[in-house]
Amino acid sequence: MTFSFLILEDEQQFINKIDSVIKSMDINSKVLTAYNVEEALKKAYSTAIDVFLVDINLNEPRTGLDFIREVREEYPLSPVIIISALSEIHHKITAFNDLKVLGYIDKPFENEQVITDLLKALEIAKIINNRTVTFKRQNFARTYRTKDIYCIQRMPKGKKRIVVTAYDETTGDLATDEFSIKSSLAEVLELFLNDQDVVRCHQSWIVNPKYIRGFDVNKEELILVNNIKIPLGDTYKHNVASFI
Repeated sequence: MTFSFLILEDEQQFINKIDSVIKSMDINSKVLTAYNVEEALKKAYSTAIDVFLVDINLNEPRTGLDFIREVREEYPLSPVIIISALSEIHHKITAFNDLKVLGYIDKPFENEQVITDLLKALEIAKIINNRTVTFKRQNFARTYRTKDIYCIQRMPKGKKRIVVTAYDETTGDLATDEFSIKSSLAEVLELFLNDQDVVRCHQSWIVNPKYIRGFDVNKEELILVNNIKIPLGDTYKHNVASFI
């Protein structure tokens, strides 16, 4: 398994130091970096991140706390570690109580401090990553990580089939597969262990809300990452209202 890390830090020396700590650990890792909140949000929304490492005081009006507050809408459970020179108690109270961060490390830091919190973060990430759902067709079954699924479409009435669009870790691209279902999308929703993983957005569609990027009012369509467009039915608008 490859773990994805996002470092939000505006000082290159600390980016290098955190990156070297991650690389020193015996794990497969992908490290993304950002120097400001806007860049960090773009990367968090376009790539599935397992662990966030965030500085608070950035060279811009917004802070690392602002980033965490916003990214929590799409990553409510993902572990966040703050590494910052700001060690005032009110920052820590906000971080732990309001933003549910896993750790708060003061700069300058020792590598062992970061490793200790990262090991805890990886255990949480494994639990999140191990949420799966399995679909079958004839003699073939495929198990997906729920976070890799973008959307699911039920084929026209009578065919009793669904099309799953999901990220394929082997190719690094999106792929689609067809599977049979016994009756309705309601049964498909019941296969997911966490009701926040996917939501119903149309009589024929289920969507992973973390990949919603906007809404086309004229066409009544949700816009997902990679410019994927799927319909939004009036009956289901309340399901995705907080993600638009």
